[in-house]
Amino acid sequence: MPMALTFLTLIETILFVLGVALPLAEVSQFWLFDDEFSVLGLLVTFITEGEFVLFLVVAIFGVVLPLLKMILKLKGIGGFWVAFLYRFALTDIFLLAILVYLVKASSTLSIGLLEGFWCLLGSILLGHGIMAYSMLSGQKGRAA
Repeated sequence: MPMALTFLTLIETILFVLGVALPLAEVSQFWLFDDEFSVLGLLVTFITEGEFVLFLVVAIFGVVLPLLKMILKLKGIGGFWVAFLYRFALTDIFLLAILVYLVKASSTLSIGLLEGFWCLLGSILLGHGIMAYSMLSGQKGRAA
């Protein structure tokens, strides 16, 4: 993998980790209720409330597989495994689901997107850009 793609993949990974750890959004209702949530916070909530299936789905497809894909790209282990993981790393779908929820809830709630959302969005866009570049330059499996 060219040095520039390695550097961009490192930035993608850092943005992803920040996006998972930092708050995604702040939700307020009539100045009485104020709450922030992050991906890690949601995972903890799923565990404490006994939602183990939901925890596993979000943890595996929203955190573990995307992170594994980025680590494999950084180590230069591309090819089949990165292309395979790319199909199952669903962080972009998770972020889209949050946006749909926020739009639907915005009639009763005041919602503000926070730094975690923007870091995740940056990671997703950068990852798709790296994949598109790799496919166009003939390195389909190597950096996808």
